[in-house]
Amino acid sequence: MKIRALAVQGVVVSLLVTAGMVIPAGAATPSWNIVSGAAWLKAQVADGHVEGVSGPDLSATVQTAITLAYAGKVGAKVGRVVPSMVTYVDANVDAYVDGVSSPSSATDDAGALAELIFLKQATGTPSPAPLVARLTATQQPSGLFGASDPAYDGTDRQSLAIVVLRRSGMSWTDPVLVAARRWLAAQQCPNGGFSADAAATGQSGCDGDPANYLGPDTNSTAMAVWALSPANGAPTRTPRFTAALGFLQRLERRHATWGWFPGLASDSNSSASVDFALAEIGVDIGSTSSVWSREAESPLSGLKRFQVRPLDTPSTAGGFRYQLTASSPLPDRLSTQQALLAISVAGG
Repeated sequence: MKIRALAVQGVVVSLLVTAGMVIPAGAATPSWNIVSGAAWLKAQVADGHVEGVSGPDLSATVQTAITLAYAGKVGAKVGRVVPSMVTYVDANVDAYVDGVSSPSSATDDAGALAELIFLKQATGTPSPAPLVARLTATQQPSGLFGASDPAYDGTDRQSLAIVVLRRSGMSWTDPVLVAARRWLAAQQCPNGGFSADAAATGQSGCDGDPANYLGPDTNSTAMAVWALSPANGAPTRTPRFTAALGFLQRLERRHATWGWFPGLASDSNSSASVDFALAEIGVDIGSTSSVWSREAESPLSGLKRFQVRPLDTPSTAGGFRYQLTASSPLPDRLSTQQALLAISVAGG
């Protein structure tokens, strides 16, 4: 899956926190966190793409290009690496969206299409109108974008699609978005959190079962908050929106960080997802005196705890590790993509 990738790393489920973000004015001197993080991530790119286990990894290439584009907007020196990645992706759109299938609305991956639209929006490359039309063509009668099983990524891909369509000029009251928001609203649980697919999994989708990736989680909730916020065109902060923020506040852990499900340890992916969403809706995640601060730490400083420092492991400094545990001492690409993106959106 393009938006939500399952990985064997203490059972990691991470989401790509992307879409039409509003980037603050770039600082004259970017922080060490942004500069070193971008350098680490840039080193993962060769010949316009990121290499996977068995060849070029198109999903990782798109995600890395988005992150580096935003790091560059706040002062990181990324050079020509982003344009080279955009060129590579443009030459492989169908492979990314459909794999080996013939392109069609029945087989198009809605999450991948939304990511591609966002990449275009993030880099200011030519209008993604053909991609927008292709994305809207995947909408099902239920309002869900994409025909694939939404069990693990439904809320993520739906939220991302709503945001990029809004940023493409679609009205909040357009029938496409009305149906899309209706599907998304059905994923909210009584406690305010969003499940990846509560509507299809029934009560188990809200009861909570992390072992089977069920129940409301921070990643899905963060994406839904972003998509349904006034910052994305909602007329008001609805009770549902406020309840989702309350869910995230209740799940906040030490040092203003988050884990994926209730009871799970903090990780950089989940912390970055929430930080990103909060920054997008106008929260100052760098403040140590807001309702989101913990132990005199801000969500931004809490996220930076996951970054490997030169004194820790000089050869891997700059990248972000998944958790602050002995089992994940080294940085990984997905954690670095998400954390650096959130920090860049917050301005460092």
